Amino acid sequence: MVELKHAMCRCGEIPSFGVPGGKLVCCSKCKGPDMVDLRHPTCRCGKRSSFGVPGGKALCCSKCKDLGMVDLWHATCRCGKGSSFGVPGGKPVCCAKCKGPGMVIQNNTLCRCGKIPSFGVPGGKAVCCATCKAFGMVDLRHAM
Repeated sequence: MVELKHAMCRCGEIPSFGVPGGKLVCCSKCKGPDMVDLRHPTCRCGKRSSFGVPGGKALCCSKCKDLGMVDLWHATCRCGKGSSFGVPGGKPVCCAKCKGPGMVIQNNTLCRCGKIPSFGVPGGKAVCCATCKAFGMVDLRHAM
């Protein structure tokens, strides 16, 4: 199926980057050094914004947020912490402390056994837990 709603990057991805004041022309992989993220809101410091007043738009990053601003971009638990747990096949709605019975971690990068991965090849992503790790894999989550 062909994307008809958006102009596409030369590689076929939906673009998010362009020159300031211009149109979206490139994805993050193809962007030039003078290009900025035009698709997502940015903070006054230039970082991607995710904090704002409840019910409003994201205006600031975590370092520049004002008192009373909440994270509008990431899923949060009712206690205010980041949420990682939910019903199987659903979205994350609770943190580990507040999770209910039957809730599981909603992480799309779990090890093949279902645990959170910590091990992978150097320079890569964590793909296996300590039990399932292969020869040559190192701990990437707890590296110092």
